[in-house]
Amino acid sequence: MAVLCKYYLNTRQWENAANMAEDIIDLGLYELLPDYGQVFSIANEGNNELIWVLPKDGTSPTASQAIDALVFPPDYPRPFPNNTVFAARTYLYDDFVNSFGETDQRKNYIITEYVSTNTGEVVPGLGNDQSFPYKIEFDPGAVGAAAGNDIPAIRYADILLSRAEALNEISGPTQEAIDLINEVRNRAGIDDLTLGGYTKETLREAILQERAWELFFEGKRREDMIRQNVFISDAVSRGKNAQEYHKLFPIPQVELDANPSLEQNTGY
Repeated sequence: MAVLCKYYLNTRQWENAANMAEDIIDLGLYELLPDYGQVFSIANEGNNELIWVLPKDGTSPTASQAIDALVFPPDYPRPFPNNTVFAARTYLYDDFVNSFGETDQRKNYIITEYVSTNTGEVVPGLGNDQSFPYKIEFDPGAVGAAAGNDIPAIRYADILLSRAEALNEISGPTQEAIDLINEVRNRAGIDDLTLGGYTKETLREAILQERAWELFFEGKRREDMIRQNVFISDAVSRGKNAQEYHKLFPIPQVELDANPSLEQNTGY
């Protein structure tokens, strides 16, 4: 149901998305956890906010994940001696980090500086567009880079915001849509939105921003921006040579080789 809800949302079938989200809510099986960080905790895997996860097992390279190994630099102080990191980096821009409200608990899962194990000096990330996302904690049972943290794919907060977005696209701002957004904001520790003053367009922007704060580093941003027709314009505003064809990925060469009837997507 959650996958279908997201399919309806991303194909702009607003009525179907709103109805499917409501059906999930009405199941009474899921809830927002009081503590945002506990949603992603290894000790709390299988909690009632997680609707669908990608289960991982750190004992097997083929069944594990290496997210933290690909996020942090080699001189980052790992909490457990068995953890390994690569030279790869995953950064958050300053503009995004600074966009969180002062009391927003979600920004606590962004690392803005660290003390280098090589030099003993503080390495600033904020101010250099090099802050690190840290929703997926280092696994104490990891075998090198192979960690066993489950990866959230769809969680209840996403469904609440999906229904709010669909309702706004159907009929503009409503108290129900505002209430759904505020459920997520309340858990984050930030002020409620109020219905007055919003148009469909400004509430659309507010929901897109709320999704950025709530779901950062969960693989949702690209589809959200494409759905709301800002993916290309946002990239262009950041100086990127983005074109309409970039909304689609190129078809892998191995698939083109396997099926001569396939044609590569335009632009690639």
